[in-house]
Amino acid sequence: MVRSVAGNDSDPNPSVLIALRLSDRHNLAAEAELREGVKRVALEKASGGEEPLSSGLLALYIMSLSASCLDPSNLTDESSSRVDLFETLREKVAEEIKSIDALGRPKTNYYQFGLDLLAFCANEVHVPSAAVDRLTGAALRDNFTHGGRFSVDTASIAALALACLKKRDCENFSAEAETALEKLVAQILSHVRVDGTIGNLYSTGQAIEALRANQDLVPAGAWDCERSLRKVLEEIPKGSFDRPQAAAQVVPSLEGQTLLNVNHLKCSSDIDNLPLSPSPSTAPAGGMISVDYTVADRRHSIHDSVTVEISSGQVLFKVLEKARAMYPVRFRFEYAMTFWGESITGIRGIASNRTAHTYWQFLSGSQPIPRGVGSYIPSDGEHITANYTTW
Repeated sequence: MVRSVAGNDSDPNPSVLIALRLSDRHNLAAEAELREGVKRVALEKASGGEEPLSSGLLALYIMSLSASCLDPSNLTDESSSRVDLFETLREKVAEEIKSIDALGRPKTNYYQFGLDLLAFCANEVHVPSAAVDRLTGAALRDNFTHGGRFSVDTASIAALALACLKKRDCENFSAEAETALEKLVAQILSHVRVDGTIGNLYSTGQAIEALRANQDLVPAGAWDCERSLRKVLEEIPKGSFDRPQAAAQVVPSLEGQTLLNVNHLKCSSDIDNLPLSPSPSTAPAGGMISVDYTVADRRHSIHDSVTVEISSGQVLFKVLEKARAMYPVRFRFEYAMTFWGESITGIRGIASNRTAHTYWQFLSGSQPIPRGVGSYIPSDGEHITANYTTW
């Protein structure tokens, strides 16, 4: 994560800053550089720009700045004007609530909506009662799904937000909210696997945070925290968390921290005790593997398949590039860069549509891949399908 800071021309990653701040070890120069980058971009985007700022991303900016001992309600922009990011977040939460009431779903999604509430609560800022009611209702109605499956990630963030309200003894934490929290914890526990992962490997970190924050609701013997932590640790040398964003999802749980602690850090006591070691040498590429790749969209009668060869260890994005090189029309695609790497925004001219809640879902066999195409590494003989679907 520290190496990702220097010389990075893309937007600074607030999740990485949060993880670095919640760690016991610090590279103060890198954290300062990232903090200033996050502050600059947060101010630029909050004031309105060409690229719209989603509520969840703003919530992450807020939590990363408060974890850096800055006050998100009292920032100064380049014109020396005072900016209150919480005020901007309140406006975006109002838009989310309006969408929920009109369409039955947030303008973004419930993961981001949960982050919004968490950003307010973790910073001891009043959480709108209407927002708590909508999150509670969504949990009770089993609305935390993605691609037709229960979303451990979304449930974990919602459970953290509700746990925060409960710990602060907020007046808008109702009996219904308590029932919703109990239900979320039970659902997360039902997705604990034998090897310790919760949902999938990449949802495990935040699920650990959610269960720790709600330890009083976890029945004795229902979850082995040490097993989940060991599973995460075992995957680190395999490269499973080499992406800074993936690392940011698990570092807080490995440090015994949760997102509830972002406003309780003492920057003055930080010790500069994380010097950068030499960059590890890149391992030579392995042999070639074959991957079957299918693009499917029933609405447009599309079902095209191709087998491509890539070097072992390369990410799924390389499969898409190879398929496009072989058949430029049938397998053409568009993408955008995210904190997780490349994200597919359209295939064959059919674009994902946030308003219509459609997107290209990538499956391995019949199961959704746990990471994006820019970080998922396929295996030999694997069958990957890009399926145009709704969420």
